[in-house]
Amino acid sequence: MVRLYIVFGLIGLAFQGIEGQVALNCTFEVDLCGWGQASDDEFDWTRQLSNTQSPHTGPSFDHTIGTNGYYMYIDNAGNRQNGDAARLESPDQTFPANEAKCLTFWYHMYGAHIGTLNVYLKSGNTLGDILWSRKMTYGDEWLQAKVNMKFNSEMTGNVVIEATQGYRIHGDIAIDDVSLEDGVCVMENAGCDFENGLCDGSLDNTGNFNWTLVTAGDTSVGPSLDKTYESSIGHYLLISATSENTDKFARFATSTMTLDSDRCLQFYYTFAGTVLGAMDVRIKVGDFYSHPVWSRFFQLGNGWNIGLVSLRQQSNFQVVFEVGRGKGQTGYIALDDIQVMDGDCPATDECNFEDGVCGFSNSVTGDDIDWVQLQGGTNTGKTGPSADHTTGLPTGTSLYLEGSNAASGATARMYSQIFSAELRSRCVEFWYSMYGSGMGTLSVALITPDNANSPNTIWTLSGNQGNQWNYARIPFFSSKEYQLVFIGIVGPASSSDMAIDDIVISDGNCIGFPPGATVNPPSEGTTPMSGNPCGVGKFTCANGECINDSQYCNFVSECTDNSDEVSCPTTCIFGMDVDCGWYEGTPDDNFNWHIGSGYDTQITPDLAPRYDHTYNSQDGYYQYVAPVGVYVYPYESAEYYSPRFSTAASGCVLDFWWYQNGFRPYYFEVYLVENDIETQVFSYYATKGDQWNHLKLGIGRQVSPWQVKFNKLRYSNYMAATAIDDLKFKNCSWPPAETFCDTSTKFWCTTTKACIDKSFVCDLQDDCGDNSDEQNCESYTQCDFQDGTCDWTQVSGTDHLTWERAMGSTPTTYTGPSKDHTYSNTTGYYLYIEGYYNYYGRTAQIVSPIYEATTNGECKLRMFHHMYGQNIGKLTIYTRIYQNSNQGQTDVWHLIGENGPFWDRVDVTFSIDTDFQIVIEATAGDYYYGDIAIDDISLTPGCIKKTSGVLPAPPPTTPPPIQPSPTPHPSCQPSEFYCSADNRCLAAEFVCNFKDDCSDGEEEMAKCVKPTCDFEDDTCGWLGVYGASSRTRREPDIPQFKWDRQQGRTRLPSEYRPPIDHTLGTGQGYYLFADNSPGQYYDTAIVKTPMIGATGADCHLQFYYHMGGTNVGSLQVLLLVGNTNSTLFSLSGVQGDDWKEANIYIGAGQGFQILFQGTRGSNYQGDECVDDVKFIDCAPPVLTGDPCLPTEFRCANSYCIDSDKVCNFVDECMDHSDEEHCDVQAGRCDFELDLCSWKQEASDDFDWSLSKGSTASIGTGPGNDHTTRSEKGHYIYIETSYPRVLGDRARLASPTIKGTTAKNNCKITFWYHMYGIDIGSLVVTMRKSYEGDNLFVMRNITGEQGNYWFYFSEVINSGGDDFKIVLEAMVGGSYRGDISVDDIIFSKECIAGGKLPGEDDSYQPPLEKCDDKPGHYKCDDDDGCFDHWDRCNFKTDCSNGYDEQDCAKSCDFESGQCGWMNSLSDSFNWTLSQGPSWTTYTGPNTDHTLDTELGHFMLFPADTPYTSTGNKAHIVTFPFQHSGDNCQLSFWYHMYGSYIGALNVFIKYSTHKSTVVWSKVGEQGNSWLNAVIDIGKQDEFRIIIEGVRGSGTYGDIGIDDIEFLNCADINFDRPCEDGSEFQCEGDSSCIPLDRYCDYRPDCEDSSDEKMCDVKPGDCHFDDSDPLNCDWIQYDDDDIDWAVAKASPNKNTGPDHDHTTVNTTGNSKFLYVNSQAGIVGQTARISTPKNAVFPASNGLCVLRFWFHMYAVNENGVGGLRVYTESDVTTEQRSLFWHVFGNQGNQWNYAKVVIGNLHAYKVVFEAIMGSPNSSDIAVDDVTFTESCYNPENSTNPFPGSCPRNQFYCVGDNICIPNSWLNDGTVDCPTNCFDEYLIDCDSKQPQIGDKGTNVGVIVGGVIGGLVLAALIVLLVFVIIKCCRNKTGATYMFNFGFNSSKSDDKVRMSDVDIDIHVPPQTGGEPYSLENPVYSGKSGTDSSS
Repeated sequence: MVRLYIVFGLIGLAFQGIEGQVALNCTFEVDLCGWGQASDDEFDWTRQLSNTQSPHTGPSFDHTIGTNGYYMYIDNAGNRQNGDAARLESPDQTFPANEAKCLTFWYHMYGAHIGTLNVYLKSGNTLGDILWSRKMTYGDEWLQAKVNMKFNSEMTGNVVIEATQGYRIHGDIAIDDVSLEDGVCVMENAGCDFENGLCDGSLDNTGNFNWTLVTAGDTSVGPSLDKTYESSIGHYLLISATSENTDKFARFATSTMTLDSDRCLQFYYTFAGTVLGAMDVRIKVGDFYSHPVWSRFFQLGNGWNIGLVSLRQQSNFQVVFEVGRGKGQTGYIALDDIQVMDGDCPATDECNFEDGVCGFSNSVTGDDIDWVQLQGGTNTGKTGPSADHTTGLPTGTSLYLEGSNAASGATARMYSQIFSAELRSRCVEFWYSMYGSGMGTLSVALITPDNANSPNTIWTLSGNQGNQWNYARIPFFSSKEYQLVFIGIVGPASSSDMAIDDIVISDGNCIGFPPGATVNPPSEGTTPMSGNPCGVGKFTCANGECINDSQYCNFVSECTDNSDEVSCPTTCIFGMDVDCGWYEGTPDDNFNWHIGSGYDTQITPDLAPRYDHTYNSQDGYYQYVAPVGVYVYPYESAEYYSPRFSTAASGCVLDFWWYQNGFRPYYFEVYLVENDIETQVFSYYATKGDQWNHLKLGIGRQVSPWQVKFNKLRYSNYMAATAIDDLKFKNCSWPPAETFCDTSTKFWCTTTKACIDKSFVCDLQDDCGDNSDEQNCESYTQCDFQDGTCDWTQVSGTDHLTWERAMGSTPTTYTGPSKDHTYSNTTGYYLYIEGYYNYYGRTAQIVSPIYEATTNGECKLRMFHHMYGQNIGKLTIYTRIYQNSNQGQTDVWHLIGENGPFWDRVDVTFSIDTDFQIVIEATAGDYYYGDIAIDDISLTPGCIKKTSGVLPAPPPTTPPPIQPSPTPHPSCQPSEFYCSADNRCLAAEFVCNFKDDCSDGEEEMAKCVKPTCDFEDDTCGWLGVYGASSRTRREPDIPQFKWDRQQGRTRLPSEYRPPIDHTLGTGQGYYLFADNSPGQYYDTAIVKTPMIGATGADCHLQFYYHMGGTNVGSLQVLLLVGNTNSTLFSLSGVQGDDWKEANIYIGAGQGFQILFQGTRGSNYQGDECVDDVKFIDCAPPVLTGDPCLPTEFRCANSYCIDSDKVCNFVDECMDHSDEEHCDVQAGRCDFELDLCSWKQEASDDFDWSLSKGSTASIGTGPGNDHTTRSEKGHYIYIETSYPRVLGDRARLASPTIKGTTAKNNCKITFWYHMYGIDIGSLVVTMRKSYEGDNLFVMRNITGEQGNYWFYFSEVINSGGDDFKIVLEAMVGGSYRGDISVDDIIFSKECIAGGKLPGEDDSYQPPLEKCDDKPGHYKCDDDDGCFDHWDRCNFKTDCSNGYDEQDCAKSCDFESGQCGWMNSLSDSFNWTLSQGPSWTTYTGPNTDHTLDTELGHFMLFPADTPYTSTGNKAHIVTFPFQHSGDNCQLSFWYHMYGSYIGALNVFIKYSTHKSTVVWSKVGEQGNSWLNAVIDIGKQDEFRIIIEGVRGSGTYGDIGIDDIEFLNCADINFDRPCEDGSEFQCEGDSSCIPLDRYCDYRPDCEDSSDEKMCDVKPGDCHFDDSDPLNCDWIQYDDDDIDWAVAKASPNKNTGPDHDHTTVNTTGNSKFLYVNSQAGIVGQTARISTPKNAVFPASNGLCVLRFWFHMYAVNENGVGGLRVYTESDVTTEQRSLFWHVFGNQGNQWNYAKVVIGNLHAYKVVFEAIMGSPNSSDIAVDDVTFTESCYNPENSTNPFPGSCPRNQFYCVGDNICIPNSWLNDGTVDCPTNCFDEYLIDCDSKQPQIGDKGTNVGVIVGGVIGGLVLAALIVLLVFVIIKCCRNKTGATYMFNFGFNSSKSDDKVRMSDVDIDIHVPPQTGGEPYSLENPVYSGKSGTDSSS
C-alpha cells in the first residue's frame, strides 16, 4: 500500500511539475503547488486525504487517484457564520489581451447545507467580478468545471477559488485537479454554452423579432446571471418584446447533428414578464420543421429551468428553438447550456432515486437546507429510515432531509420538472418515512402560473408517523403547466430525519386516500372538461361520487370523502406555501400578496410584521403584501381572492386578524364579490400600530357564487406593512336536514328539513335556507324600513339627533353598513345615525307604540344592528313608562363600542307590570366614525299593542343644595401656611414636605397629597379627579376626557379598565382611571399633587398601573416646576391585562408638583388606570448640627450622608457637593457624550449603543436616562431587534484597574435597567488577560427586573492581579429584551493604569514639535517651524503648504474628501459616491464637477439601514484659526426625492456656540444648485454641513464642489489676553498666566520665571529635611517621604533634582525610597499648617514636577494628589493621579484644585516593586489665587463650566458635544478625540469592522487652539461664575428662543466649577477623559 501511494504521489508530482505546464496546475497530491491561503477571508481551505469528518457531506475520495489521494476542501463544521468565506489563491498569472485560456477543475458539492463555490480573478487587492459560481448540493460525485479566461486587455493577477460556509455542518465543498490550458473551453456532448459564440448554430434574422447573444452583466432586460457560470460575465441567448418587434417567429438552430443512438437533449431556459409567447422545440431536417416536441408557455418559479427532450437516432438534423410572438409588450425568454447527453432522458414522472434525482432539483434560493440522496439509513438514532423503500437494502437510495444539524423550522424544497397542462385529473403517489419524536412537517404543493408566488398545498402531514415507510397518494388537476414541490420542515428536535422514495405521477383519479394527512386537491370548479366522469353541471368527488356543482364549496361535505370542500377550507392560519385556496388576483404586477413569516421578512422589517398572530412567533406564517420592482403610476393594487363559494347562510361572517403599520399605508379594503359585482364591506387607510387587530365581516345570506377579496392600494410614496392571518368563515353553512324535529319548541323547515329554534321564525331573516321560516308571519309585528319607519316614530324633546333612513353605504367612510340586512344588497333600506357632525353623548331615539304590560315571557323583540367604526358610541333599548320623558326609563339591553362591520342580532324579552313603550336610542361617539344602524325589527305575537290611551306624566324632581366656598386664613401671606397650634406661619418649602413642621402636623393634612393613597376612601389630595367638580359628567355639549375614581365592579362589559383594583384585588376596590370614552385623539387628562414644598434626595414615587384594551394612548408622570414639565415616566400602548408596578426616582426638589397625565388613544377602547400611589423616603433631611460620623461625608451645606453614596450620580447632599471632584475616579461615565474610558470588546457579537429617551422597540428599555432623569439624557443599551438573535453578546470593558483584594474595598457601582418580556442576561465579569477568554463571572442578572433603574454595587477581589470589569449583555428571545446601563464609577480605592496581557493599546502623538520653539511644530520638508495658531488659517507658512494640508478647504471630491470628515457623534455617515443612488427617484445621477456618472460627490444616503426620521449626518472641517472679512463658502447641492429632509450649514465657534448660517428643507428639484454663504471674519471656528433624514428612503442629498473664497487675512496677528496671559519680554509671545513662576521656562528668554516669590506651601526641597518647608508627614500611612540629591537605588528614581538640574550643593528633591516598603504601602505628606487654603472651586492651581521611572517598567507604583478638608481629615477629594512608568525624566503637572471647606494638599505615593519604584516630587508651587480666591476675577484655564471639557496641554474649554465628533479640537495631543488613534486615523472603539469617518486632517494636524485662545475662555467663564463666600451657586438661564430640542451652551448658563488636570494620568489612555463634569446634572 505504501509503494502504491508513492507511485501515485510521483504521478501527482509529474502532473504538476512537467516542463511547460502552467504554474497553477495542481493535483494537491504533494502540496499546494504554489497556491496559497488568502489573508482577507474568514477561514482556510484544508488539504485532505480520503473522506471528510462530517457524515452525509463531502467526498469519500479524491478525483485524481481515488481512495488514497489528496484534494482541497472546506470543513463546514466549526464555529463560523453562514456565508464566511475561504479563498485559495493561485500564483501570479498573466492573461494576454484577447487570448483565451481554459481554467478546468473538478468540484464536489454534496450535503444538505452547501454554501457557494466561486471563481474570481484578483488584481491587486480587488477581487473582481465572479467568473463562475455554483450553489446548493449536486450529489455525491465529482463534477468538472470549465471557465473561459479571456479578457479584452492584458490582465495580471491571481485566480481565486472561494467557498463559503453553509447553513450547518453538512456543507463540505471540495476541489481537485486544477489546470489552466491554452485555448477556449470546449463544451462536451455536442453542446453550446454560448461562451464562444453560437457554436456553429444559426439565427433566423429575417425580421426584427430575433434571438440575441448577450453578456449577462451588460443587459438590463434578461437575467443578471447566466446558467453556465452563474456569473454576470457569462453569455446566453435572449429574446425580448418591444412594441416594434412584431414579426411572428424567432428561431435559433443548432449545428447539424447525426445520432447513432437515442440521446437526451438538455437545455436551460427562463421566462419573465407578461405573455411574450410560447417557446417550442422542433426538429429540422432540410427545410422541414417538425411539430413541437416540447413547448412551454409560462415561467414557474425563479431562475433557470431545465428542459429535457428525447432525441431518436437520426442523421443530418438540427434542433430549433422557436418563439412565437404573442401579444405581450414586455418580457423576455433566455436560453443557455444546450447539451446532447448519452442515453435517453430520465423519466420525470417517476423516480426511485437509485440512479439520480430524475430531474428533481433543490431550490437555489428561498429555503434553508437541501434534500440529499441517502444510501441506507441515517446516522441519527431513533429517527429516519434504516433502508430505502425501493430495495429495502442498505445499498438502496432515497431522498433524505437531515434534522439533527438544522434549526427548528428550517425548510428544504425539492422541485419536480415542469409538466404540461392536462385536461384530466392527475395523481401523485409516493412513500415517506417520518419517524422520530421531534418530527416536523412534510408537504406537497402544486405550482401553476396562477399561483407561482404562493403555491397551493395539496397534502401536508406533521409529527411522528412510526418507524416504517408509509404510502401517500394525492389527487390534483391543472389546466395549465405545473410543477410539484416536496417541502420538508425540520421539527423542534434532532430526531426529525425524514425521507421520500418511489414517486409516481400518473393520469386519473386517486382512488381513496391514506389516513392521517390533510389533503387539499385543487379543482377547476364547475368548468366542464373532457374526461369528467360525472358530466356537465356535476362535480366529481375524489372517490368517484357525483354531486351538483351548487354543492361544491358550500360549507357542507356532500362527498363522503370531503373532497368537495378541501379546496375551500373554512379556516386558514397559513404556513410555508399554504394558502388554503386563496390566490393573487393580479400576479403580473409589482405589488402582490405573499406568504411569509417574521423570520423570512426580517430583512424588510418595514414591510411585514415581526410575529404572526397564530403563534405570536417569528416562525409563524401570515399573508402579507409587498411591493417588488418599480412603482407604476398612478397606483397599484394587490388583490387576494378567497376560493369561490356557492352559497352562504344568513349568519355567515368572515373572522380574521389584520395588521397595518407604517408611515403611509394607504387603503386596505375588503370586498364581497357576488356575480362579478363588488361591494366594499370594509376599508381602512391609516396605521394601526405594531399590533394585530381583530375583525369580523358580515357575509350574510348568499344564494349565488361569491368570493371575498382583500385589496391593498399602493401609491408612489407607499411605506407600510399590511398582513392578514387566522381567517375563519363562521356560521356559513345552512343547518343540516333532520329526520325528526320537535315542533313544540322547534320549527321544521319545509324544503331543507332543517330544524331551527322558534325564536328564529318571522325575524325577517331566512334561517332555513328555503325561506319557509319567513312565511305566514301576520301575527308578528315587523318593520324592515323598506317603505318607511312603520309604526315607530322619531322622538322630540328627550333626544338631540334624528334617525335617518338610508340604503347602500353611509356618507362617512370607515363606518356604517355598506348594505341593508333585509336583502343584503345596496337597494335595501335601514335606519342609522350619522356620527360625522354629532357631539359625544348626544342621542337619537325612536319609540314604539304603547304595549300592554307583560310578565309571561312571551313578548320578545328581535332586531339587527350594525355598529362599525372606531368612534362608535352606544346603542340602548329602554322600556319607557312616562309620557315623552326619559325619567324612569329602564335599560333592558345595551351595547357600547365597535362591534364590527356586520349585521348582528339582539333578542330582548320584556317583563314589565305596566303599560310601556320601547325606546331604541343611539348615543353618538367621540368622533366622525360612529354611524350606528338598525334594521329588521320584529316583535312576537306576545307583544300586544294598545289601540288607545297615553302613558302618565313624570313626577317632579328636586335640585341638589349648593355648597358654600371656604374662606382663606387672614394671618399669613398667600404662599404661607398658618400653624394654629404654634401660632406661626410656615414658609412654602415647609408645607407639604412629607414631615411635620407644625407641632400637630396640620400643614401636612390640610392641603397636601397623602404620602400613601389606595383611593379606597377618597382621592388623598390629588387634584383634578372627577367628583370635585359639580359639572355633570356626561354633559353632551362638552366632551370631557378626565380621570375618575371608580370601583372595578362598576365596569361595563364593553369597557377596558380592570374589573378589580390592585389594593384589595376585588371589584369592591377603588382606583383612578382616565376614561377614554369622551374626548378626542391625543386629548390629555391630568391629576396632580398640590404644590410640594420640598423633598429629600432619596424621594421615590411608587405606584401600580393598568393599561389594557385594544387602543391605549399613553401614561406619563411629569414633574412640574413653574410652567416647565420634565418627564419622569412614560409608557404608550397596550401593556397587558394586569396591574404592573412602577418606581420613579424624584430626588431632592423644592416647589414642584407631580402629575399623572393620560393621553387618549384614537378611540375609547383602552383606559389608563393608577392605584396604590406611594411617596417613599421623601422627607428632606434634618440639619442637626452634630458632627458627621467617620463613615459619613459632610456636604457643603453641612448635611451628613453615607460616604458610600458619594460620587454615585445622585445628589444626596442636595447641593451637588457629593458629586463634585468625582471625574478623576477610574471608569466614571454618565454616557452623556460617549463611552468615556470604556471600550467595546472585539470578541463579542455586536456592540453596546448610546441612546436617549426610549429605545427603538416598544415594550422594552427605559424611557429616560438615570443621570438626568429626562428624555434628553444618554445611557448605553443593547438593541435586541433584528439582526440580533438569541444568545448574541455585547461586551464593554473598563479601563485597566490595578490588582486589588477584598480588604482594599475597591468597588464598582452603576445603574441598570432590564425591562421587557424577553430580557436576556446582564453579566458582570472580570477580565485579567486578553490571551484566551479569561472572563470570570462576578454576578449574573437574568430576566425582566422591572421598568426602573436599579443600583448595582460590588466589592472587587482580583486576587492582586490587574483586571478590567467587562459588562456583558446577552440577547433574549425577541426584540423586547433591551438592557441598559448608566452612571458607572469605580470607587476611589480603585487605581487605574497599565494594560493587561495581550491588550493592544498603543498611542502616538500626532505632530512633531519644534524643540527650540514652544508651541511650534515642524514643517515636514524641514523648512522651519510654524506656530500652532498658523495651522489652518487659509495662509501658507510652510513652503509646501504643510500647515494648510487637509484643512477641509476647497474640494471637488475627485481625489478624496480633502479633509472633510464624518462626525462620530451623529447617527450615520455621508459617503463618497459616484453615479446614481441605490434608491430610485432620489439623489443625483451625476456629479456636478464632471457632470458624469464617473464623477464623485458626497452623498447623504437616506436608505442607510436602521436610520429613522430626523437622524442626522455631519461632515466637518478641521478647526480654522482665523478668516478674513470677505470670507465666503460656496458649494453645490442636490435635493431631489419625495422624502427630502433638510440640509443645514453651521459655524461652530470656540465660544461654545453653533449658529445655522444656511438651511434648505424639502425637495429642491432634480438638478444641482449653488449656495454661497458669507462667513466673514471669524476666529477659532469650524464648518459643519448637516444632512437631516426625512420620513422615507426617497431622501438622498448630494453636495459637491465646495470652495472657500477670499478667506485669508494676510495682516492678522493675535494679541495677549489681559488678566489670563503673561507676555514674554523678548518676543512678546503669550503664555497662560498659570505657567508663570512654575519652574518651567515657557518664554524663550525665561522671563516668566523671573521675580518669583516663594509663598506658603511652595517648596523646592533643597534643605536636608522637607519639614523646613513645614510640610507634614502623616501617621496613618506606612512609610515616610525623604529628600535626596539622587536616588540611592539602581535603575530607578532621578539622579538629579529638577530645580537646578545638578547633584551639587543643596539641590534636592522629595522622594519615597522603594527600599523602605513593599507593594501597595503608602506614604503621605501634606502642605504646612500655614498653607491651609481657603475654600474655593476652580481657582487654585497647583504646579509641580514628578519623576516615576524604573528599568522594570511594570514595577513603578502610583502618585496621587488630594485636597483634605480642614473640617475632617477623613474627607479627602482626589484630584489627580498617575500610575506606572513615566520615563526617565522630570515630568510637569498642573492641577486645578479646590474644596468645599478650607483645605490642605496631600501627596500620596503608592509603592510598587521593592528597590525599583522610587517616586519623586520637586518644585511645588501654587498660584496667587490659591491664597486669595476672593480677589481672583477669572478662574484659570481649564476650570470649565459644567458640560464643557478641558483640553489637557492646550488649556482650553470646549463643549462636551465636541468630544469624539471626528474633529480634533484639542490639537496638542488629540485629547478630545480619544476614540481616534491620531496616527492611524482609525476608531479605537465603536462598530467593529466599520470606518466611522476617516479623520484625514486629524492625524496631520492636531495642532491647534493652544494658550493663545485662553483669553476668550476666561471671559466666558467669568460671565458664568457667581460665588458668594463658601456657597456655590448653580445658575441656569435658558434661551427660550431656540426652536430645537437641543440645549447648547449658548442657551444655558451653568456655574459648577470643577478642576481640570494636567500631566500624569490625563496623558494615559486608561483614563483619558477629564470632562470637568460634577456628576449628576443639576437639572435633574
